Amino acid sequence: MIGLEKREMDIIDYIHKNGGTIPITFAKEGICTYCHVIKIIRKMISKGVIERKRLNGRATMVYLTPKGVEMAKHLEKLKEAMECCSSS
Repeated sequence: MIGLEKREMDIIDYIHKNGGTIPITFAKEGICTYCHVIKIIRKMISKGVIERKRLNGRATMVYLTPKGVEMAKHLEKLKEAMECCSSS
């Protein structure tokens, strides 16, 4: 998880739970502004965490790569562990 910002973790979690999505969705969900979403996506693509696929024309979808899926699973385990600790 080293090297991931909170918003990056939120995006990984969202894609893992909902499958591929269009980038504007993250702005609509309140994760961050659309401009910032694009910047984060570029960064995450360069890290090999997500990939972008063109649908038609200008529309694109983002998906987790195998590395991204692995990170999402680790995030899930961390969240579960934190919930267990906070319920004690």
